[in-house]
Amino acid sequence: MDETTGTKDAAVEHIEYVDKAAIEILGSICGLELELIDDPGNLTEDGLIIAIISLVGDVGWSIFLGFPPKTAVAAASKFAGFDIPFESDDMG
Repeated sequence: MDETTGTKDAAVEHIEYVDKAAIEILGSICGLELELIDDPGNLTEDGLIIAIISLVGDVGWSIFLGFPPKTAVAAASKFAGFDIPFESDDMG
């Protein structure tokens, strides 16, 4: 087994915990109660913000998170420390 294969195996072994970790960490940081939705369905009718979080280390990860407007505003405001309206250029 080479180092690349070992890294891929480690990623597959831990992938089941990514959803849970994202919910727990973002919930803790933002003070929001988040839930996993496999099929966003009509959430896109009101708009959707996609967040991309990349982690670098022994295993590289990129996580894509989709937030409906209300959640995006609450999360962005917690991170920034001030209100950021959904329509704001700062939301992007």
